[in-house]
Amino acid sequence: MGALTAVLIVGGAVVEFQPWSWPWEAMWAGVRSHVGLLALGAGAGLGSARAIARFRAHRHSARGSGESERHTPWVVSYPGIATMVATVTGLGIVALVVMLQVAATAVESERPRLQVDAIKYGLGVFAGAGAVAALLLGIRRQQHLERAQEHVERAQRHTEADASERRVTDIYTKAVEQLGSADAAVRLGSLYALQRVAEDNPKQQQPIADVLCAYLRMPFTPPSAAPDPPSSAAPDPLGPDPVRPDSGRPDADAGRDPYQELQVRLTAQKILTEHIRPGREVERGNRAAGGGAFWPEMDLDLTGARLVDWDMAGARVRSAVFRNATWAGAARFDDAVFDDVATFSGATFHDDALFRAAVFRRNALFGNTTFKADCRFENASFRGAAAFGSTRFNVARFIATTFAAGSRFSGASFAGGARFEAAVFDHLTRFDDATFSGTARFSDATFRAITVFKGVQFRRTALFRGVTFLENVTFSGAHFFDSAGFSATRFEKKTLFDGTTFARNARFHSVIFAGDATFILGQSAEGTHISRACALDGALVITRDKRDDRWPPGWAVAAGDADGLGRLQRAPVL
Repeated sequence: MGALTAVLIVGGAVVEFQPWSWPWEAMWAGVRSHVGLLALGAGAGLGSARAIARFRAHRHSARGSGESERHTPWVVSYPGIATMVATVTGLGIVALVVMLQVAATAVESERPRLQVDAIKYGLGVFAGAGAVAALLLGIRRQQHLERAQEHVERAQRHTEADASERRVTDIYTKAVEQLGSADAAVRLGSLYALQRVAEDNPKQQQPIADVLCAYLRMPFTPPSAAPDPPSSAAPDPLGPDPVRPDSGRPDADAGRDPYQELQVRLTAQKILTEHIRPGREVERGNRAAGGGAFWPEMDLDLTGARLVDWDMAGARVRSAVFRNATWAGAARFDDAVFDDVATFSGATFHDDALFRAAVFRRNALFGNTTFKADCRFENASFRGAAAFGSTRFNVARFIATTFAAGSRFSGASFAGGARFEAAVFDHLTRFDDATFSGTARFSDATFRAITVFKGVQFRRTALFRGVTFLENVTFSGAHFFDSAGFSATRFEKKTLFDGTTFARNARFHSVIFAGDATFILGQSAEGTHISRACALDGALVITRDKRDDRWPPGWAVAAGDADGLGRLQRAPVL
């Protein structure tokens, strides 16, 4: 289509201008007599082509490098302007020569008029060259003015930014200094000033969060431990300050009123927790209540802090360190998300600790933590390692909790009930040497990796109904002081009850042993095997070659049926 269009255009031009009727001999003679002018025109044409090529190359390089076109293009530089003027002038001279030659070959009556037209054209060409020069110089001047204005505006922005930074620094410094004031009102004002700075300056959010955490880590004498408390005041639930043994003395907080200090600390807690909670934007007028914009990816360090009525429900932080921290009042972490390591080692919860539906994306460290009331981890998700070694629980609820990485409860103690119903353990799980003083419920739980209950003491009922063990599991050395229920449990791999003691009834009704099972039961004080309480009635064994089972005395596997299932039954007495 493009070729056809070009042919039609060229053909139409040939028919219109009829070049066969032109005086070619006379024109050739004119060309020979004006070779110098034609050379000048050719040079002008080449200069024009060079100018266009350099201009296009400049624009291409500017786009390729991502630079703006604020740099002066070559075409409006002094060499570029001179080249463009020379090009226009040269082309005009060539056209003038041609026109004069045509006029010289015209009839006598038309010659004066054509010569005058050629001279007019030549003068117009020179005027056009001047106009081109003026236009390009004007563009150049405008660009210089724009650059100068941009430079002034840039310098002004830098000045304003520096002034703003200095103002923020002054406010920040003054607010931090005021946190040390003995006047509670001054301390409250400094907290709100820090909050305002953080909301208006996102880069200051982490430093201000660090300041709030540092304030909460400072030694604190609760009101009930201060001199002359109200008659209705209860003993300090937090106990003596672990950091400052003299915290009960009247001058422990440098003359600060403990009731006022408690309000200041509650305000600091609220400002911090409200701003690490996504989706809780509030109007500017409610900032005094602790609301405002979300501060993303915060790192909290509250090591040794004494926290009261802590509410971090729905919060999201990058990392959190609560090592040796102490909580009075309910501690709420429901639906909280910890993107990095969460450390609670050595912490003490005097009241309920609520972690329902919390998400731990990395390791969660609760070693040596003390839960004096209920701790609730229902539907929580541990995507990193969950470490609860030597932790002291009262009532623990891990119902439908997911442990996606290794979980460790070694040496943990459960003073009240422990509920792990429908929990899922995807990696190595260790409960070795743990103590369950209340009822232990693991019904419908799933253990996908090696599971260790070695040396565990179940002092009350232990319920493992409907549990699935997909890998090896050991109860070696475990002691069941009360009844144990394993009904409908499935053991897919090797099962060890080596040295296990069942002091009362242990029911294995409808259990399936797919892997090898070893029952070497513990002995009583008189040295006899405690086997009478182990009821394997109705337990099923998948029959196969080379099974290596050791059943309790008096039990044996009957011949397998058509489905390959053998049934455990008491051996006949001879």
